[in-house]
Amino acid sequence: MPDFWLALLAIGLLVTAPKVYFHLDQPIFYSIGLHSEGKSGINLDYFRHLALPVFVLIATSVASWSRFERASMLEVLNSDYVRTARAKGVPRRKVIYKHALRNALIPFTTVTALDTAALIGGVIIIEQIFSITGMGQSFLIALQAGDAQFLLAWFFFTAIAVIGMNLIADVMLVVLDLGSGSREHRAADHSGTARRARARIRAGRAYELAIVPAPVLPPPLGAPLHHHSRDSDDRLLRSEMAGAVPEETPRICWPATSSRP
Repeated sequence: MPDFWLALLAIGLLVTAPKVYFHLDQPIFYSIGLHSEGKSGINLDYFRHLALPVFVLIATSVASWSRFERASMLEVLNSDYVRTARAKGVPRRKVIYKHALRNALIPFTTVTALDTAALIGGVIIIEQIFSITGMGQSFLIALQAGDAQFLLAWFFFTAIAVIGMNLIADVMLVVLDLGSGSREHRAADHSGTARRARARIRAGRAYELAIVPAPVLPPPLGAPLHHHSRDSDDRLLRSEMAGAVPEETPRICWPATSSRP
């Protein structure tokens, strides 16, 4: 909803209406400035002046943030890893809060940082409606007066605020570890990768042992020679891979043409 519409509605419902209908000498909340006449400092009068501007800013910001987070959450819930977690039987609460919400908060954190930097730079409409002297109203006065030096300082301060809030957002992403998961997940991934690598190594070694032929040794003195053929090698390889060696097939076969050294 627009800021100016909500601000005028809040003034009419929370300032004017209670004073008229309940015949109050002073309104519950004030709509002009930050202090009453003759008062200063941070006290109850200051918070009564500050209540409506803060309410309007919070209401408009939370409304846009909630719609943005809803769209991001719906997109994440349709991801493949969320479907996989549901298919594995992970509880719905864990899927939403531990898997989907973490990834949905990544763009939300960046948007929140940019909106906060905009608030630091000044909110011109809210400051004009509630007659608050702030960065936004000062920017408007300097723009109308053509004060280039003040405008240059204002733009520099706003740029520093945007850069600083983006830096804080990046630090928050690292601290929360939203991009790569928790330490437990990383340890599980590393251990799973190591187990898979060891299994591949063992499988490769077993395959090499299965396909490497036995060395050809010269027969001892007086031993009969066995004829060697491709069929016997194939039967030997299949039997070794199956885990059993037939008794009628010898493990070491010497070719018919072999001779003693």
